Amino acid sequence: MRRLENLIERLVVISDSIIQVADLPDMITDNLELEQVTHIALPTSFDKAVDETKRILIRKSYQTYKSSRKVASNLDISQTKASKLIRQYCNDLIN
Repeated sequence: MRRLENLIERLVVISDSIIQVADLPDMITDNLELEQVTHIALPTSFDKAVDETKRILIRKSYQTYKSSRKVASNLDISQTKASKLIRQYCNDLIN
């Protein structure tokens, strides 16, 4: 999660008010459907920005892989952390 926090902090610092898709690293844009995302408005606080980014990454990865083990591998986090985040952000996607 520290890598995610560092990424969000860097994006907030380098952007004026809107983070453009082009500002995101390849590891994130590879997981986005770019035709649906044109820009991401900055949340009002750093914590909200981190939370929203976690939500987007976890939901997209879970929709693709449907397994906490595969989500963990995809996002380079532990399976325990992946399971916790899936429960937190993907309740509506879990069958």
